[in-house]
This record gives sequence, structure tokens and C-alpha cells, in this order.
Amino acid sequence: MKYKAVVFDLDGTLLDTLTDLWNSVNAACREAGCAPRTRLQVRRALGNGLENLLHKSLPETMDLARFQRVFQDFRTYYLAHCNEETRPYRGIPELLEALEKLGVKTAIVSNKAHPAVLALRDRYFPKTMQVAIGESREVRRK
Repeated sequence: MKYKAVVFDLDGTLLDTLTDLWNSVNAACREAGCAPRTRLQVRRALGNGLENLLHKSLPETMDLARFQRVFQDFRTYYLAHCNEETRPYRGIPELLEALEKLGVKTAIVSNKAHPAVLALRDRYFPKTMQVAIGESREVRRK
């Protein structure tokens, strides 16, 4: 059977983004006046989008209006810093090149904010990823 396309997740699949996410969560924690999170705590909170990550990282007692302000600042911070420590996992660029040579189309579908998905795709996979979709007002989380 020949595959025509492969759709990848981004965080934890193609790219190791944990350090940049961890740093961004801790920037939000500083802004909220709460204790920083460990790398392991952030890793365990990943998987259901940025808003969920922040809900799990900030105090449960924070009121909704304050949470929304901190969340927007977190998104802005992360978008500006999402490429500092992020790297493709070993072997991923070669895998994508091999798929391209076989004529297999590749795409990214991620719960990450759409602008960050595009920025990361453009930096790490500009030639091999034709389609990249992230969460936005028009596109729900997967």
C-alpha cells in the first residue's frame, strides 16, 4: 500500500518545544505572582492546547478576567520566544526529505496557536511541509 500523505502533530512529534513552552509558562507565572513551574510539571500539562496548559499552571483561584489577561500575554510572549530553544528531533528532517522524494505529501495539524505553527514550520520545514494548521478562531483544536 502506498501512502499519499502523512499528517504530523508538531510539539513532541516533529519538534522538541518543551523548553520554550516551559520558559513561557514561567513568564506567565511571574506576571501572575505565582511560583514557577518545573519542566516536568509543564510537560505533564501539555496536550490539550495552550489555554489548558495555562489553566493547569496558574492558581485555580485566579478570576476569569485576570486569567484571560495573563493568557493573552502568555500567547504574545510565546509567539515572540517560540524559536529560542526549539529543535527538530533527531532524524526528522531526513524523514521528511525521504517522504518528499517518495512523493508523499506532508502536513502539520497542531493545537498550538496558528501563528506559532506557521513560524515554526517556516523556520524548520519550509521545503517539506506544504500545509500547516494550528488553533485559531476559525479552526478548533484537534
